[in-house]
Amino acid sequence: MYFSLRATMAAPLIAGSDIAAMSDRLRSVLTHKDVIAIDPDALDKQGGRIYAGG
Repeated sequence: MYFSLRATMAAPLIAGSDIAAMSDRLRSVLTHKDVIAIDPDALDKQGGRIYAGG
């Protein structure tokens, strides 16, 4: 979830772990194409809340 949140905030997506030693689950999160596609916004603007209900 933290990785997805960083992507919507137009923040750099940096992995601070050893790629060769990371688990398959972590690798799948860090290489998720849909999440990565959100990060490089053409207007360089971060995402915002679209729903605020209970």
